Amino acid sequence: MNDAAVVFRSHDTFCYPLDKDRMLVTIRTGKEIDRVVLNWEEPYVSEWLVDKWIWYGEDKEADDCVDCETYLLWKFVVVPPFKRLGYIFKLYEGDEMILFMESGFYQPEDRHITEERFEYFSYPWMNEQDVAVTPDWVPGTRWYQIFPDSFAIGDPELPKTGLIPWDQVYGHVNDHHGGDLKGIIQKLDYVKSLGVNGIYLNPIFVSPSYHRYNTSDYYAIDPELGTEEDYVKLCEEVHKRGMRIMIDAVFNHCGAGFAPWIDAAEKGPESKYFKWFFINQWPFDRKAIGTEDGKFYSFSFTSGMPKYDTGNPEVVDYLVGAIEKWARLGADGIRIDVSNETTHGFLRTVRNRLKALNPDFFILGENWQDSVKWLRGDELDSVMNYSLCFTAWRFLTLPEMTAKRFAGELTRCFNMYQVQFNRCMFNLIDSHDTERIFSIAGKCQDTFRQALVLQYTMPGSTCSYYGTELMLAADHKEASRNGMPWELVENGSCEDRIAFFRSVNALRAQHSVILSDGIRFLPAVEGDGLRTLRYRRFAQFDQKVCGGSDEVLEICINASAAPCAMPTGKVLLSEKCDNDCVLSGGFAVVQC
Repeated sequence: MNDAAVVFRSHDTFCYPLDKDRMLVTIRTGKEIDRVVLNWEEPYVSEWLVDKWIWYGEDKEADDCVDCETYLLWKFVVVPPFKRLGYIFKLYEGDEMILFMESGFYQPEDRHITEERFEYFSYPWMNEQDVAVTPDWVPGTRWYQIFPDSFAIGDPELPKTGLIPWDQVYGHVNDHHGGDLKGIIQKLDYVKSLGVNGIYLNPIFVSPSYHRYNTSDYYAIDPELGTEEDYVKLCEEVHKRGMRIMIDAVFNHCGAGFAPWIDAAEKGPESKYFKWFFINQWPFDRKAIGTEDGKFYSFSFTSGMPKYDTGNPEVVDYLVGAIEKWARLGADGIRIDVSNETTHGFLRTVRNRLKALNPDFFILGENWQDSVKWLRGDELDSVMNYSLCFTAWRFLTLPEMTAKRFAGELTRCFNMYQVQFNRCMFNLIDSHDTERIFSIAGKCQDTFRQALVLQYTMPGSTCSYYGTELMLAADHKEASRNGMPWELVENGSCEDRIAFFRSVNALRAQHSVILSDGIRFLPAVEGDGLRTLRYRRFAQFDQKVCGGSDEVLEICINASAAPCAMPTGKVLLSEKCDNDCVLSGGFAVVQC
C-alpha cells in the first residue's frame, strides 16, 4: 500500500459542513486502494469515560469514489447527531487493511482502537454560522457579458472622445467605439430573447480608457457612458425583465488620473494619501513608462495603474463605500478585478458590508488559479473558472488530448472547492481577456458548438461573451472587444447561429439537474475513439439547487474521427447524429 499517496487534512475541502446537519469528508488515495471505510463516532462518548477509554466508532462505506485519473477521492456524508465528529479511516488493498488516523498509519494489531486511546481526526463543532453560504439564485444564472464601449450606441450626444469606426480594432487605450448605457437599455429585449437571465458589465466608472480598468472616480459613471440616472434606469429595466445585473470594479489598483494618486505622487510623504499606495522611491519621474525599477508597485508593470494598499483602513473604507453606493442603486453583484492581489482582510470587509446590505448580493473574484484560500465562506462567493475554460480549449483543439485525460483534469477542477462554491462557479469559455472561442475552435462550427454544449452542461453558473451567439471571431483580446455587429442580427443572416445559442440556454433553463453538483465521466463504450467524451449529470450532495430532481442526463461529445454510439434515452439536444450514432464533430444530450 502506497501510504505516500494518501492525502487528508481535517479542514477545507477534505472535511466541511454541507449545511447545518451534514458533513462531507473526502480522502485522497492511490489507485491501488480497493475500499475505504470511515469509522466515526460522537467523540465525547469516548472522551467522557474517565476510568477507561473505549472507542465506539461505527463503520460507514463511501458514498462515492471519484476517479481523478492518477488518484481516487473517497467521499462520505455523515450526519453527526450532536454536531461533533471524531473519525479515522480504514484503507483496504486486497486482503490488507491499515488504519489511518491523525498520528499516522498503523497495522490493526498495533493500535487496539476499542481500548487504547489514540489521536483521531476531529471536527469539533458544526457552527451553523461557519457553514459556507452562497446566493441561491446564482447557479441558475446564465450570464451575458457586455463590454460597454463596444455593445451599442444609444445617445450619440454624450461627450465622446477618441472615436474610431465601430468595426475597427482598438489601437490605443484612449480610442473609443462610443457605446453607452442607453444603448444597452435599448438592446435589453434582444438580450433577454437569447434566453440569458443575467448581465455582467465591464467597468462603467470614470476613466480615460476604453476598457475603464484604470479608474479615476469610483463614485461616478463615466460621462461618455451616461449618467447616474442612466445606471439606475438600466438596473430597473434589467430587473423588470426578470434578470440580474453584475458590475465590474477595480480594487487592486486605480488609474493615473485618480485624485488621491495625483496628490500622493506630487507631495510624497506629505500627502495624506501617500500610504494609500506602495511608493518605494520618491520623488520619481511620473512620465516614465513602466514600474520595473520598483519606484512604486502597480498592476503588472503598468505605470498608469498604481496599486492600492488594501490593508490600509482608509483605502478599504473608500472602496467599499463606493460599491455600497452602486449596490443600493441596483446592482445584484460585483466582479472584483485582480481579486487575488487584494488582502484577505479587505475581501472580508467587502463581504461583511455588502451582505449586510443584501444577503443575496453576489461577490465574484477574478482569480485565474486555485482559489481555495478565497473560497472558505468569509470572502468571495465564486471565482472566474478559467481552469474549466483552458481545459476545454485543450481538449477541443489538441488532437493528442484524450477524453480520459480531459475527464481527469476536469474532475480535479470540480474537486478543488466545497460543493457550495462549485454550484456558483463562473463558467466561461472566453472573455474580454482572451481570444474568442470561435477563433480558438479554428473557426470550425462543429467544435464551437461542442464547446458551448460542454460549457452549458457543467455545474456552476455560465457566462457567454457578447457576440458569442453570432460566432464572432477574434484571435487576440483587443479584437475580441470590437463593436457588436448589429447588422448581422437585423438582416437575419445569423438566425441559425442565434437559434443554437438560444437552444443551449433553454436546455439549462429547463433541466435544473444541470445546476446540481453530480457529474460522472463515463468509460468508453465499444466503438468509441480516444477523444469521445461521455458524462452524466445528476443531483448528488446538492439536492436543493435542483429541487430534489431525480433526472439524469447523459452527454456525448464526439471529438474523435469516427462515429460513436448514441446514448440511450430521450434526445434533448443534438447535432450531427445519424442512425443512433454521434458523428465526428457532433454531440448529443440525452435524458436517461
